[in-house]
Amino acid sequence: MDTVIPSTNTLPPLHHLIAYAIALMLIGVFIGCLVCPHKIAAAACFPEPADQPMHVFFYLFAVRELCLGLALLVFLSYEYWKSATILLAIVGINGISDFLISGFHGKEDWRTSFYKHGIPTLIGYYGVLRLWQDNW
Repeated sequence: MDTVIPSTNTLPPLHHLIAYAIALMLIGVFIGCLVCPHKIAAAACFPEPADQPMHVFFYLFAVRELCLGLALLVFLSYEYWKSATILLAIVGINGISDFLISGFHGKEDWRTSFYKHGIPTLIGYYGVLRLWQDNW
């Protein structure tokens, strides 16, 4: 009789990977805001003149991204999936507002705004939906 040994090298489900990727992305945005703020602002459809310092609210945005990313990472590391799901849903609301603000007031068109903000938000909400189904 053959015994089946469970593999420990399997990947977690896609929605778990999405949650970890979003946490790392938020922390990465914080680091990018400190290292190359003008590039991050341009990547978010809000380019600023390179010869001028960034507005102080940009750095407050960076700290907000760090706090959200760290909170999400803590929830994920302790496997508080319900808390992580709620936080991801809130981050998704932020993604929708980023998409709308960059579409209405950004320096680029709606298509670019959709690629930079809309698609990541849709992927994040797929993760929220699947996590919600798993944990409630």
